[in-house]
Amino acid sequence: RARARRVTRHLRRVAQAEKLIAKSYSALYSAFEREDESELMKIGKGRSQQKPTPRFNWR
Repeated sequence: RARARRVTRHLRRVAQAEKLIAKSYSALYSAFEREDESELMKIGKGRSQQKPTPRFNWR
């Protein structure tokens, strides 16, 4: 039981750390989007759009 308590305590700490990491990455990505979204839209629209390849309809 003592070992199980130690392991669960460790796993809880790891899970809490993972939540903090995910939260910080989402904040970082949202800041990146806010600052650079307009430039990304310009780059994306400047690219040529690929035409869909025609499918073979045998019927």
